[in-house]
Amino acid sequence: MTSIIEEYDLIIVGAGIVGCAAAKAFGSDKRKVLLLERDLSEPDRIVGELLQPGGMNALKKLGLEDCVEGIDGIPCYGYGVFRQGEKVEIPYPVDSDTEKLAVGKSFHHGRFIQKLREAASSTENVTVKEATVNSLLREANSERVIGVIAQSKTEKEFKYYAPLTIVCDGLFSKFRKECTTKTPDVRSNFVGFVMKDLTLPMPNHGHVVLAKPSPVLMYQISTHDTRVLVDVPGKLPSVSNGDLKKYLQDIVAPELPESVRPKFLEALETERLRSMPNGFLPPSVNQCDGMILLGDAMNMRHPLTGGGMTVAFNDVVLLKDYLSHENVPSLAESEIILQKLNEFHWKRKNYCTAINVLAMALYRLFAADQDADLAVLQRGCFSYFKFGGLCVSEPVGLLSGLIQRPIILVYHFFAVALHAIKIETVSNGWAGAHRSFIMLFTVLLLDKPDAKLEQILVNQDIVQEAKSQSPKLIAFLIKKEALSGLVDLFYSLDGDKERMSLIACELLASEIPQLIDAIVLDNQDVLTKLWNFLNTPYSVEPSFSFQAAYFCRIITIFLAKRTIEMLAFIKSTPDNLKLILSNLQSSAVMDLLLTLIRLEEIPEGKGIIQWLSDNGLMINLIYRLDPNLNTEEHSIAQQCISDIVRMSQTSLVESPSLSGNDMIRTLTSRETIQTMIDFMVDTSASNSISSLISCVTIIIDLIRHNNCDLDQETSFAIALGYPNQTVERPSLSLINMLSVLTENIEKFVGLLLRPSQVNTPRTTTPLGFERLKICELFAELLHCSNMTSLNVVDTEGENKPTHGDLLKLAFVRHKVLPVSIDLFFEFPLNNLLHYVVYDSLHQIFNGQMSRESNRQLALSIFNEGRLTDKIVKAQELNDIECAKPKGTRLGYMGHLTFISDEIIKIFEGYPESIISALDDSIDLNKWHQYCMKQLLETKGRDRLPLGDTRSHAMLAMIANQNNNKPSVEDDAEIDEEELNAEEAISNRFGVFESKINDNHGDSEKDTDQNEKHQLVV
Repeated sequence: MTSIIEEYDLIIVGAGIVGCAAAKAFGSDKRKVLLLERDLSEPDRIVGELLQPGGMNALKKLGLEDCVEGIDGIPCYGYGVFRQGEKVEIPYPVDSDTEKLAVGKSFHHGRFIQKLREAASSTENVTVKEATVNSLLREANSERVIGVIAQSKTEKEFKYYAPLTIVCDGLFSKFRKECTTKTPDVRSNFVGFVMKDLTLPMPNHGHVVLAKPSPVLMYQISTHDTRVLVDVPGKLPSVSNGDLKKYLQDIVAPELPESVRPKFLEALETERLRSMPNGFLPPSVNQCDGMILLGDAMNMRHPLTGGGMTVAFNDVVLLKDYLSHENVPSLAESEIILQKLNEFHWKRKNYCTAINVLAMALYRLFAADQDADLAVLQRGCFSYFKFGGLCVSEPVGLLSGLIQRPIILVYHFFAVALHAIKIETVSNGWAGAHRSFIMLFTVLLLDKPDAKLEQILVNQDIVQEAKSQSPKLIAFLIKKEALSGLVDLFYSLDGDKERMSLIACELLASEIPQLIDAIVLDNQDVLTKLWNFLNTPYSVEPSFSFQAAYFCRIITIFLAKRTIEMLAFIKSTPDNLKLILSNLQSSAVMDLLLTLIRLEEIPEGKGIIQWLSDNGLMINLIYRLDPNLNTEEHSIAQQCISDIVRMSQTSLVESPSLSGNDMIRTLTSRETIQTMIDFMVDTSASNSISSLISCVTIIIDLIRHNNCDLDQETSFAIALGYPNQTVERPSLSLINMLSVLTENIEKFVGLLLRPSQVNTPRTTTPLGFERLKICELFAELLHCSNMTSLNVVDTEGENKPTHGDLLKLAFVRHKVLPVSIDLFFEFPLNNLLHYVVYDSLHQIFNGQMSRESNRQLALSIFNEGRLTDKIVKAQELNDIECAKPKGTRLGYMGHLTFISDEIIKIFEGYPESIISALDDSIDLNKWHQYCMKQLLETKGRDRLPLGDTRSHAMLAMIANQNNNKPSVEDDAEIDEEELNAEEAISNRFGVFESKINDNHGDSEKDTDQNEKHQLVV
């Protein structure tokens, strides 16, 4: 393929509206121009068919006014706007240049284009060629454009050189990206076709019907043809299956004026339906050396108002003046060209700003059916036009390009808004007025081509407006630039823009589906940017906590609304879990982690626990309990693990649970429990007590939230006398945990006897939280050992002790209860300790003594713990204290009363297995005396009514005065009441006297044993 090289002063790509006009203008200025067009046959488009009066004036300045003649064009004198059966005429104003009523022109687009091409090709110095431009030529070692490479229909390749190239290849520009990163924002489509021989309600006017859901535009383009353009928001219905035709018949047709409807429906049956996207593209300063963008390639607005050709022709007029031979002798002068293009950009704002803003604002206003708030402003605008005069002449003068003063646009925006406020105030009071103010704000800012996020966030009501699903606001917020800006403001929570940052955070956390989808589905780089907050080093500053709380709130909402996608994002790399774990000092981040775990409960979240477990979550938390780490780490790990345990509970069948998951199985494994025990007993570490307390708390939570006997009596099946009954194991087995703890009981007893650290100037050793927690652990282990699942007897090994039995025997072997009892009496003021020890004793005394482990445990309390002797001794000390002036009872006396009751019950219930096995050194005589005197007195005193005893005495005296003497029934009641306590205890203590008397005369051994029974009871 041979390349042919040609040189020109100027190359123009695209022989459309702008290209032809530019070729004519620069060719007339004695520039050698090459105009390239892919297809020079007559185009058939549905837009570019109404030229406003301002465009007509520009056409005359270019010497192209003859192009609108001889094409069967129709003069246009203004607009007619139709709304809910009403109409208002908006005529063009007087043209200040001609002092006559301004006139526009409508025509078939293709006929007009061909006229322009003829004018361009007939201009001296202009060459028109049919060729497809494939690429740009650039100067070596430079980005400067110096020409194009084009291919003719004969497939010959041409290289055309010129110091300047104008690209005006339209909406779908191939070369726009060479100069700007901006792309058209397409929000709707025009569906167009021709209606034949229709007489419009307002002849020679453009017709705008404010239909639902969006406007319809109609204007006559030739003697027999009327163009109709239907705006279809969102995704265009399918043409092939008839959905689009049905939409036009059922939704659009009923909204049209009655006189138009028959021709509209007739055309639907005969005409081809064609569509074109409606895009918006704000202009940019041209900084591309050797190349200029013009027309729709540079700047677009909604075609509803027909301003595109007006802007295009005025751009050519202005550009021709800036780049004329007089101002720029050579188009190779790059610096001068770029300077002139900068001036051109700002100068054109005089006419294009008003047309661009009006096009977008009026479109949104006329398509306000989807937005109740904007519908208020639409009603105000329609009413405003009815005033006539300047209320219509100036707005339409701006729209038509006749008035080039943008300040007038601002004036009428405010005027329309204030009028809408007045209407709304009359209808709905000041609440309606406030809403209209918000709409004024929305129109002025959101409809600006260069609207900034920070301008929008100035309004504190913007969050509520977004939650009410304002289409314009949502469309603005879901743009990538806006989303990124919201995240940037999130990172500025403690900066100068704190108020604006709070609004941004509220928007991110407002549960708006479109906003969430835009971040999670469409712009994951924005999501990554937000997620990177976890890379921020933890700080104790309140600002960090505040920011972390917002971050976790936002991510939690994202997880709730887009669970699958968010989990895929989080699970995409193990580093995301590491980031979460590195910020667990923040309570908000810990809550986020727990939220992740809870997602396992829903179908979309299945597998998250397995992923967390596979990536070492539980192991990480366990090693945070290392006694060499600081206490804050211990607290964080304990709280997090305990929450996981609670979520995985198996105690309550009807409650939601994550039971049977890998993390809990890891926690209860032998290796993990042994690691925790090693941490707990490492007395040489700096924070061993904190580690012990945290580990014990976790073990206690494990037992309490996985107790299969929670809703029944402890060891219910065994207590009923069915020791061989097979009980189904719960989903979580505590066997490994209990076994490892059983093997290490001696170490914990050693800590009770020799506390690891005593940081006190006192000569006596305090109990300390460490020893209290160990006692609590022992009590909870007793509960665990009584669980039916840990006392299942295998049929093949009935004589083999169960796991529960092994723990109790370890308690006996290492004297757990005697040591605990010693602490009980050593610290008479520590009620927490008293309760814990009482809990242990209560469990043991109410156990089934037919089990040898229970019996041995009970005997260790009496024989080695000397409990009865210590109770008697404590009572004597208490009596001495109470006898002193202002003396008070010892702190443990209340619990001793309860314990004494438990002892009486066990002695009564198991005389042979317990009493007969008591050590002879135990003084049962003193115990008997204590029970019959001090205990009896205490229980009697406890039955006295609370309050003022003198009041009770007074009431008794009054009762006696009303009766000469007490009745026998009253005496009987009093006597019975006084004797109740004594009889109850005496009956228990005398239960074996008859047995002793019956056995009188037996052998001396039997007599001695019976005497022991009598002393005990």
